Amino acid sequence: MSTHEISWTSFHNIINGQLRGSDKTHNGINPATGGKNWDIPVASQKDLDDAVISAQKAFESWSKTSLDDRKALVRKYKETWLSHADELIEVLVKETGKPRAQAGIEVQAIRYWFDHHDTCEIPEERVEDPLKVITTRYVPLGVVGAICPWNYPYILSMGKIIPAVLSGCTIIVKPSPFTPYSALKAVELAQRIFPPGVIQAVGGDDSLGPWMTTHPGIAKIAFTGSIATGKKIMAACAGTLKRVTLELGGNDPAIVLPDVDIQKVAPELVMGAFQNSGQVCVATKRFYIHQSIYDEMLKAMSQVASSMKIGDPEDSSTELGPIQNSMQYERVKGFYTDVKQNGYKIAVGSTEISNEHGGYFLQATIVDNPPNDSRIIQEEPFGEFYARFL
Repeated sequence: MSTHEISWTSFHNIINGQLRGSDKTHNGINPATGGKNWDIPVASQKDLDDAVISAQKAFESWSKTSLDDRKALVRKYKETWLSHADELIEVLVKETGKPRAQAGIEVQAIRYWFDHHDTCEIPEERVEDPLKVITTRYVPLGVVGAICPWNYPYILSMGKIIPAVLSGCTIIVKPSPFTPYSALKAVELAQRIFPPGVIQAVGGDDSLGPWMTTHPGIAKIAFTGSIATGKKIMAACAGTLKRVTLELGGNDPAIVLPDVDIQKVAPELVMGAFQNSGQVCVATKRFYIHQSIYDEMLKAMSQVASSMKIGDPEDSSTELGPIQNSMQYERVKGFYTDVKQNGYKIAVGSTEISNEHGGYFLQATIVDNPPNDSRIIQEEPFGEFYARFL
């Protein structure tokens, strides 16, 4: 258990309870300004190997710790988390560009991960007949590798950490290189509570994920991200028969029936599409609206979308921040270009890219009734661009 003072302007990998740097570093980008954030160490193969060895050693005793004792430590982790909420919010704003109020919601939402899992038990099932007794017990797997995305860095890393350690596993977190800061600090805070090796973090470049998925010392991979990467992870894990959990993207529709209250529902539909600047795997990407209310609903939704303020995350009136990284920014711009080239009708917004804010900002745009085989219908934009059609 570490008692060192937390610095909120320096970031390290966490291996065996210790802060570890690297000869090689990189920087995340503040998407609201385009400026560089703090230096981040790039983990080597040896760093990962050391983390796995430490996690395996910690697993020997951690897996034998009672569930009640594990829950007690997780409750202490919750207290530590909430006591540093302001600092955690500050990191999140700078690395994701989220408006400060929305960053606060994400940080505070972690308490529900803690509270929910605190109510969970590990069941034991028993079946008896005159000849035999069959008992099913759920035992810890071993070392878990968590490969985390950039759109909700806290929610989607802590949502892997908490259940892993409560079930008696140890875990190594790999944050996205676009948003490495939040997960590294979350894991650094955990060192104040948990024995060395139970919760670790290694950030790196594109080599790190493949090293984790093929590493023989890792028993399970939990991944959140794109379908394309999910396919690669599943294939890579097959070589060592790892358990795999994949939370992938989607192209989610909303079906709007004619009996809805249009003025009440329109803002909810718009927020379902544009929350977190559209960077949500379960965000609504397509709207199927009954023809009897189509025009009126389109008008109401357009009014809501056009009124949403996009800009500085520090401005309390800002509702939408930037696209989180340049890679995704260019991808979403490609949808704007496709819509413009094909002459699809724009209900609100524009396909013209005029970024007066700097950073990776785009207008919230709704396409009115594009063809079913169009790119905007067939693919997931994962950005501030959504289609509507009958």
